[in-house]
Amino acid sequence: MGKGAISQGYWKGVPLRTLLELSGIREGSKEIVVEGYDFGERTDLNEVFTYARSQPIEKAIHPDTIIAYEYNNQPIPFKHGYPLRLIVPQWYAMASVKWIKQISVIDSNFKGPFQTIDYVYYPDKENNKDAYPVTTINVNSTIQKPLDKETLNNGKHLIKGIPWTGKGFITKLEISIDGGLLG
Repeated sequence: MGKGAISQGYWKGVPLRTLLELSGIREGSKEIVVEGYDFGERTDLNEVFTYARSQPIEKAIHPDTIIAYEYNNQPIPFKHGYPLRLIVPQWYAMASVKWIKQISVIDSNFKGPFQTIDYVYYPDKENNKDAYPVTTINVNSTIQKPLDKETLNNGKHLIKGIPWTGKGFITKLEISIDGGLLG
């Protein structure tokens, strides 16, 4: 298994919904595009792009989707997106654009490379057919105790961990010490 990144913190900000309501959303609007100040050259496209991702209007107006200005009761540190960062709960972190430069409302599907080439699921290994952007967090878990590669004596052991998902609720957790072979 590979290593992963997990973090937690307290974000404070303004619901994106509030900003959108104040600016007005035209009928027929489909997605909100948030563009950050970070950029880089895409050698595959021979062009420089700023980092931008979109989300459907329904996700943008969810009360927990915010434009954050604080992290753990302090102004957001630069490495976490100072001065403003989009926070999209229940979606993978690449959706939470750092260093916000611009927010746009569009009436079509956004086609930026960080949503149509990178951070995309490709269900068909032969081509790009039915490809779709990474959004909602899949069911996942981590074991906190015992520690990885910790030697355990025979007997009973307390196992502690955290399961999470971006959609629904975790209602049952099963642990196997044999990869599920013994059932």
